[in-house]
Amino acid sequence: MNAFGINDRAFAGRFASDYLLNSPLKKALFPNVPEVLKYLQGKYTLHIITNGFDEVQKVKMEANDLNMYFTTITTSEEAQAKKPNKIIFELALKKANAKAEESLMVGDDIDVDVLGARNMGMDQVYCNYDKIAHNSDITFEIFQFSDLEKIL
Repeated sequence: MNAFGINDRAFAGRFASDYLLNSPLKKALFPNVPEVLKYLQGKYTLHIITNGFDEVQKVKMEANDLNMYFTTITTSEEAQAKKPNKIIFELALKKANAKAEESLMVGDDIDVDVLGARNMGMDQVYCNYDKIAHNSDITFEIFQFSDLEKIL
């Protein structure tokens, strides 16, 4: 908080607590997410790997009516490791009873999602919503979530 000129530990604690309680309730899905997930769910088994906390992710999933689409959710809290660390990917694959070479990681962060998956031998889809220029070697790149239907 010192970066903002505030030196109040009690305020910082209240702010952090309020953030953890309220931020997961925000509905912030990209356009067409439920429709695309419904399409994908009919063809694939879907899983989530997230660097979030267990309780926060649970609330986010419920607030956005996403639970029905996913078979497992693997959090960094559960894995005790964050993406791109192999440990979280290994746990997610184990929970999904899946092999890396038969899986596809869809994510919006090259360093965390794409490179983490590639290091596991997993194909990747980079959701480049902001059309950020890069030189990364990516299996697939999309610019809107609905483009997943064209790939899959």
